[in-house]
Amino acid sequence: MEFKWVKVHPGICRNEIADRLAKDATQNYHVTHSRMSKGAIKKETRKDRIRKWQIQWGETTEGAITKEFFPNVENRLAVNLN
Repeated sequence: MEFKWVKVHPGICRNEIADRLAKDATQNYHVTHSRMSKGAIKKETRKDRIRKWQIQWGETTEGAITKEFFPNVENRLAVNLN
C-alpha cells in the first residue's frame, strides 16, 4: 500500500474528495473508491453546486421579479445574457 501527501486547497473538488477519503480512512479499515475522470468530477461538482444554489434560491425572499423570469437556476444558466 502506498500513501501520498496532498496539500489541501479548499474549494478544489479533487482535494475535497481526497480529504473525504482520508477522513474515511482514519475512521474505517476498508475504504473503497473508484477512479473518476476529470470531466466526470467537473460534471458532478457542477451539478452539486447548482443543486445547492437552487436550494438557496428557493429559500431567499429577495429577487422576486427575477424569480418570475427564472424560477429555476438551471433554466437561468441555459440563457445567454451577454
